Parts: sequence; structure tokens; C-alpha cells
Amino acid sequence: MKLRILLSMFFVLAVLCLVLTGCKKQEQEATDSTNTEVSKSAPMEMGNTAADAMKAVPPVPSIKIAVVGPYTGDLASYGIPVKNAVQLAAIAINDAGGVLGRKIELVIEDDVCEPNTATNVANKLVSEGVHAVVGHLCSGTTEAALAIYKNANIMVVSAGSTTPSLTLSGQNPNFFRTIAHDAAQAHLQTSFAIQQLKIKKAAVIHDKGSYGKGLAELVKANLDNAKIPVSLFE
Repeated sequence: MKLRILLSMFFVLAVLCLVLTGCKKQEQEATDSTNTEVSKSAPMEMGNTAADAMKAVPPVPSIKIAVVGPYTGDLASYGIPVKNAVQLAAIAINDAGGVLGRKIELVIEDDVCEPNTATNVANKLVSEGVHAVVGHLCSGTTEAALAIYKNANIMVVSAGSTTPSLTLSGQNPNFFRTIAHDAAQAHLQTSFAIQQLKIKKAAVIHDKGSYGKGLAELVKANLDNAKIPVSLFE
């Protein structure tokens, strides 16, 4: 889990570096043009000081990265470690000078792993102008929010959303994840059971949750295709 979280942060920052490099070049060109115009129009008064000149320089804007997941409710034990890890990564990056001289500003939002809440959170984050999202954690909340982020051209990286269609459908070009999707996990599990454990029959048990049920059904389907007798239990 820690590796997936770190990969999420590094992936977000790598893409942001590419985007911000282009933005920085445009901002520099605009600044150079403005400085040229100012030098032509009016000389600086003798009374102006260096402090006055510094006040005229706008502060460097931060990079706003949202961190969204279940921080309360039944699945908080999964969301809180992700949030804590991202906060530690942001501190380390800021202490090292930030990204292209810009500090990372985290925007923490709790979606309680509820799709309706996730939709509201996504709309709020878009209105606040976040540059990227680390989250959501649950596949259902990710799926509910993705269209909103897609329309706003905001990149999303999840460390926990495993529903295959989130990437395999090709409908979410701005979505990435640092965890294998359920179909890949199911393939690995059944391959290991058949090739390494040499099973002749199997029982697959899940907890009725969306993740457990979806993965269990994929495992059963793979075992059925391999002609391994299998029973599915809830």
C-alpha cells in the first residue's frame, strides 16, 4: 500500500512538472513583455525602494493537489493511511524546494466511500481549481466523480480503485492507478492456484462488499474456464 501511495504522488508530480514547465515558459514570456513595456513607459521614481519593488512581484502560486478518500465511516482504516502518506510526501517535497519552485498545497476531502458524496466533493474541488487528485479510493466513488474531473481536464490517480472498466473502457483518459485491476488480480490468483497449488476443486468466499464480490466472481469465472469445479459463497 505504501508503495502504491508513493507511486501515486510521484506520477502526479511527474505529469505536473511537464505541464508546469510549459506554463512557466509562458508566464516568463508574459513577464518579460510586461517589464519591457514598463521600462518604456515610466521610469521608477527615485523614492522607490527595493522593498517597494518586491511588493509589486506577485507570490508564486502553489500546486493544489486534492487528496480524497474515506476518512470517516467503515472504510476509514483504508483511507487515513493514504492521506497520512500523501501529507508526509508533500512535506518532504516542499522542504526540498517544491516543484519548479512552487509549493504543494493539499486539499483534503472525505468522500466516506459514498458515490453521492464523491460527486459533491468533485464539484467542489473543480470550483476550487485543484490541479490534480490523489483518490478516490473506492471504485464506486471514483466512477461517480470521474466525469466531473474529465470535463475539467483534471488528472486523477488512485491507489485503490480496481474496477477493470475504469481504465479498460478507454473512457477516462485522465485516470490512472497504481494498483492492478480486478481482472489482473483474478488471473494471477487462479493461475497460482492451478499451476502452483495444483488444485482439483475450489471454494471462493467473499464478504458481499463491492470489491470482494467483484473479484470473487472473476476468480470463479476463470476457474470455470479452466474446468475446475468451484463453489461461490457469500
